[in-house]
Parts: sequence; C-alpha cells; structure tokens
Amino acid sequence: MYCKKHTLLLYSILFLQAFGCANQDYKPHQDTQNLPENEWFISTKDEKKGSEGDATDSGYESMNDNESLDGNEQKLSFDFKSEIEKLRIAADQKRGIEWGLQGDTLVRDASRAHSNMYAGEDYAVQILNTLRAAKKICELYRKDGKQFEKMARIFMQQYRKHNYTNTNEAAWISRLKNVNKKIVLKLKKVVLTANTEEDINQKLRLAENYVGLDDAHYNITTKFNIGNKQFALEDKKWLRLTSKQQSDYTNRKKAAWYTRLDSFEQKLIDAYAYKFLDSNHYIPTQLREIPGCKNAYQKRVLAYDENGREIVLARYYHSGTLASLVQDTAVSEETAKHNWEQILAHAKGLDVISLNNNVKLTMPKFI
Repeated sequence: MYCKKHTLLLYSILFLQAFGCANQDYKPHQDTQNLPENEWFISTKDEKKGSEGDATDSGYESMNDNESLDGNEQKLSFDFKSEIEKLRIAADQKRGIEWGLQGDTLVRDASRAHSNMYAGEDYAVQILNTLRAAKKICELYRKDGKQFEKMARIFMQQYRKHNYTNTNEAAWISRLKNVNKKIVLKLKKVVLTANTEEDINQKLRLAENYVGLDDAHYNITTKFNIGNKQFALEDKKWLRLTSKQQSDYTNRKKAAWYTRLDSFEQKLIDAYAYKFLDSNHYIPTQLREIPGCKNAYQKRVLAYDENGREIVLARYYHSGTLASLVQDTAVSEETAKHNWEQILAHAKGLDVISLNNNVKLTMPKFI
C-alpha cells in the first residue's frame, strides 16, 4: 500500500470498528430446504459424499446435457455480464446493502447491513464465471463453446425455479467443486485433449481472472454507520498505464515478459490487452506475470456532517504486487521499475508500506 503516514492509523481504527464486528459474528447460513433433484444439482446423497471429499464421485451421474430450455432461450447467447451483476446485487440485498449507480460510480449503502455476510448468490456467481471462462477457452482455440452457455442457461433456469439461494454454504461448496470437475472433463474432451485434468484446472483458474475483465469495473463508495454517525470508504480507479507500459502491451510479441509465458496465457493477453489499455479496468492481483500495478485504487475515508457534507478523514493509495516475483530476474526488475514509475506519474512524496509474509526482497536501486 502507498499511504500518507498521518492517515494510516486513523483509517485502521475506523475500518476495524466498522467491519470487525460483522466478520467475527459470521456463520454459514443454515436454512437448508428440501431441494428437488434436477439435472444440474447433485442429489442429497451425492452432496454428503462430496462434502466428505470422496474423490471418486463426480457428482454428475444424473446430469442430462440434453435438457430442454424454456421458450427461445436455446437460440440466445447467454449474457454472463448481466446475470453476474444481477446476482451480485441480490447478494448485497440479502446482506442489507443497497446499490445505486451514478455514472461509473457504484454507491453501496450498508447503513442497514446485518452481521450475516453469507449469500448463496456469491457461489452462483462463481459457477457462472467458471462457465464463462470455459467458453472463453474454447474461443481461444476456435472451438465451439456454446455448450457452456447452455449449461449456464440451465443453471439459471433451475436456480430461479427452485430458489437455491437458501441452500447452506457447505452444500454450495460441494456443488461448486462438482461443477468445476464436469467443466474440466468437458474441456479435456473438446479442446484441451492433450492436457491433464490438473493442468486444465489451473488454466481454468487463470482464465477466470481474465474473463472478469468483461464486467464493468466501477468506482465504489460504501457507506456505513458507527453509532449515529455516517461514514464511507471510497475506492476510485487512479493508475493509468504509462506510455512505456502501454508500449509493453501494444508491442508485446517480442517483449521478454510476454515471450516467457506459456502460449495459453499469451492467448488470454491477446484477447484482453485492449482492456488493460482503456483505463477503465483494474488489473486483477492474481495476474502477476504481466506489466502494470494490480488492483490499484485511490482510497478515501469519509465522514458526513449533519447536513450530509463530506469530511475527508484520510486518503491513501493501494495496489497489489508493486514488486514483481517473476523468476526471470531481468524481467522482474524491469516490471517492478515500470510499476514504480507508474505510481510516481500520478502521485509524489509517498511513503510505501509493503506487506510481505516471510519474503526476503532485495529492493532495486530505483526504490
């Protein structure tokens, strides 16, 4: 994190007061209904086996890929972006958090939020995002990925019909694992035929982080109360790529940072390079092999007076992975140098607080 020293302590106190109590009271939702069997979800018997870690049970013996869809859904493309956002809105509503969009700013009003943070919609989002990643993998290799759109439509049809949001958390985790296994097997059959299931699973995880760039990335303000006072945490996009980093992407084909990657990630970068260049999307923290600061926000801690006017209590900057941990030393130091230059292009006179766990770093000369 990049913080002004005089604001860090104040922010830490406010953050812990606002969210610490809610987190320590968290417990999984337990209102499990008697859910009907269908071609998407596994049976209660299979759920139990899955939750016990039975690796021999795929959980898909009853799944019928030829299940019919309502109306004209078979003919339509599945809108992953829209459905995922609807689920995220529903998840926050279940927590007592309301959304309000103002241009590219999302205001989340958590003034009436309750302590139970569990929402089944979060797991539904993960399922859809995994299916979206599988479809993208097919597209990268010019294969037909419509079967994953169909799986997504069937899932959402069953989800709405049977109200699976009230399933308990352990059951969702079991189902998510089983859905993932089926997707891996399908990818091996139709596109990644020479890869092991473990390798396909790793590629699927990587693709999940890239396809998230298909979603809208908002500036976010979350409002909350402490006692009878209202506060807010504000996250704004702030780190545009420098001209050198933009060149790193546009001229990537011969760049060392790009050529050292395996061909699969190169295909993903080729598909999403324009997203990194548009300044409207965050680079996910998990994408550690590519140029640019990750998950970069300009943050403010706000209070509101009795007339609703903002009072800035603290401001600071945040980014993941300023340093590069790429094994190639020359590439790693060049990437870290350009990341640091990216920060200095937008803010001067910063104190840098780097959080590392048992990692010995040799700081380059430019730090």
